[in-house]
Formats: sequence, C-alpha cells, structure tokens
Amino acid sequence: MVSQTQKRRIITNILHWKAESRMADNQEYTSEDIREHFSELTSRSYSDLKSCWYDTVGRWLISRTELYDDDTDIDTWLQEQYEKVKHGHKTDYGFIVTVLPPKPEQAA
Repeated sequence: MVSQTQKRRIITNILHWKAESRMADNQEYTSEDIREHFSELTSRSYSDLKSCWYDTVGRWLISRTELYDDDTDIDTWLQEQYEKVKHGHKTDYGFIVTVLPPKPEQAA
C-alpha cells in the first residue's frame, strides 16, 4: 500500500520531468497545465502512476547515461531511483525546474 504522501512525491517527480521536457521543447508549462496534469495523475491508481513514472521519468533517466556506469543493471537502478522518490530520499538525478504541485484543496 502506498501512502498519499508517497503518491504525491511520485506525482511531483513526474511534474518536474514534464516541466523540463516542455522547457527543452521551448513550450510553456503554465500553472493551469500543472493543475490539470496534477489532477489527472492523482486520479490514477498506484499501479498506473508507477507505470507512468517508468514511462516518463524512467525513460528519461535511461537516456542520461552519465548518471550510471556501463555495467549498471538498469532495471535495478531504475527501481532504486523510483523507491528513493517514493520514500523521499535523495535520488541520483535532479531537475533544473522546480514545480510546486497544487495543495490538495487547490487541486480540484
């Protein structure tokens, strides 16, 4: 079982990734975009949210070969990064852009 705090950490990590992806493509990621994306992500089941993290942040991390050694087991490393996010621990990566998700009462 995942707590609401853990789910929020995962969602926030995905929002950071999305903001940086938009920035790399010279696209805006407005407060409204963030609220809509946050709302969509919070409505997902935990398993769907986990899959979303792997499909977005996870794929991006795999492309960042400077973050891991050539002999690294990528699946294990990704799982470790995911668990660090979920439990609020420092990851082996970071984001340039800071995204503050809406407070629960503002998300609706």
